[in-house]
Amino acid sequence: TRLSATVTTWPPVFLSGLSWNTGGQVVTVALNLVLTPFLLLHLGVSRYGLYALLSSLRGLLSNLDGGLGPTASRYFSVFAGSRDRRATSSLLMTVSVMLALVVGTLAALVAIFAPNITVFVHASTALHREAAVLMRAFMPLMFVSALRTVFQQIISAQHRWAYLNISGTISTVVYAVLALLFVWQGHGLIGLFWANVGQEVVLVLASVVGARHFVKLRECHLLPWGEIRDILRYATRVQ
Repeated sequence: TRLSATVTTWPPVFLSGLSWNTGGQVVTVALNLVLTPFLLLHLGVSRYGLYALLSSLRGLLSNLDGGLGPTASRYFSVFAGSRDRRATSSLLMTVSVMLALVVGTLAALVAIFAPNITVFVHASTALHREAAVLMRAFMPLMFVSALRTVFQQIISAQHRWAYLNISGTISTVVYAVLALLFVWQGHGLIGLFWANVGQEVVLVLASVVGARHFVKLRECHLLPWGEIRDILRYATRVQ
């Protein structure tokens, strides 16, 4: 009977998740298709290309979290299945601390050596300083994004696809509006950085609010060392 119930509920759950994920991606792609020609026109090919390249580098660096992100997603799903809010809360605290150490260290190192790193993007002399400033500015955003993702994984483990995609779509709209406004006013790449900040603020607020029902603040303490060691062992294999 349990197997038949699972088979019965699987197609609607799958189709619901697929539809929300697809809808969110369509909106994001559509906004970027509209926004990109505007940015190319007002920033120029070199400056916009520099922004795109540094944004991609930021995305690549965000994956160097020691495998903690995918590992947390796995364990949150297990705890969601058993409705264990205590374990979810403890894992939230534990992973957040570990991510703060790993991603915080990486972000600090990249910020320190940003002028040396941006040499490899082969930016023109006029844009080199701007590239270093933008790279440094991206690092706090990368740090906050890593911690925010933990809250999103809690929501994802509860299959709240609609909430995740609606909040993600709203954040993309906020980014597009701010990018249009700041670039139109002549703020250049720093204007795009502040557009990213606006997007991140929306995502952080939505993630914390959405995850609050599945977390007990009183249970937010570190897991026992034996469990932390198991998490680290799994995370290193994932990374």
